[in-house]
Amino acid sequence: MPDACTISRFSQVTDGQGGWTDTYATASTTVCRVAAGGLSPQEAAMANKLTSKTVWVVSLPALTSVLLADRIIVGARTFEVLGLLAPHTWESARRAIAEEIL
Repeated sequence: MPDACTISRFSQVTDGQGGWTDTYATASTTVCRVAAGGLSPQEAAMANKLTSKTVWVVSLPALTSVLLADRIIVGARTFEVLGLLAPHTWESARRAIAEEIL
């Protein structure tokens, strides 16, 4: 996989005044590959229900911990995870359906 990426997870931290601040904290760093398309017709139909924007597939090493609504940062680009393609026992890569946050 040609790119390095950071997986960030939503969290709330205290603001010291009784409230909370929403933030994304680094959950892990790994390698990845970002590609437009590459979905089966059924996967593309599911993705179109999730967003009207361009859908990207971010491939990560097998068994990588990534959750819905995580953010994947690749260089200066940030992607929000909209869905995960079901893993199998023979999983060779974890694939996330994501949209780019502009």
